This record gives sequence, structure tokens and C-alpha cells, in this order.
Amino acid sequence: MIVNPSPRDPSCKIESEYDATASTYRWSSGNGTGFRFAVTELAENLILLAWLWKGAGAAGPAMVFDLAGKCEIPYDASYVEEKMDISGPDAVAICQFMRHLFPDFQFRA
Repeated sequence: MIVNPSPRDPSCKIESEYDATASTYRWSSGNGTGFRFAVTELAENLILLAWLWKGAGAAGPAMVFDLAGKCEIPYDASYVEEKMDISGPDAVAICQFMRHLFPDFQFRA
């Protein structure tokens, strides 16, 4: 799908890569910390997760998780920590949330 964002500039076009809808979740990791996530399934086994913690849940870090084959080769929480630029405990909590949504999702803390 191609969308013209401005009728004043028809040369400016945006091409949609995926046709997806986001769902938002409020989740507690069990240690008293609450999280708000937006999750979108971009394609089969391709999940976009955004942690909405800035500005009362308006923005935050995001990461695409490729779940294909991750049942055998688990995500490492330190990888999530590095890519999302977040703390280790928060990365583990995000991996726990992903496993909650996708039971076959595997990770190492």
C-alpha cells in the first residue's frame, strides 16, 4: 500500500511494509513493577514490541523479535538489554512477558 502523506507534495510517498495492528498490554512481572507494552505481529513469527514507559506511556524503546527458530536457540536477555538500551532486570522482565504471550519463546536470563 502506498500513501501520500501530503496533498501539497505528491512526490512524497510512504510505502507500508506490513499490514499490522498493535495491541497494548499492562503487565506486572511479579516483583511489583508494572509495564505497558504495545505488541504488533508484523508477519508470521515476527513481533514488534515497544515498552511504553516515557511520558505516561507515550513512548519508549522497541525491538523486533524473530520467533522463527527461537524455540531451539533462545534469546539472551543481555542481547535484549543491549539492543533496547535498558537495564538487565527490565530485559529479563520483557523476555518473561514475551514468553507469557508466546509460550514457545525461550530466553536465558
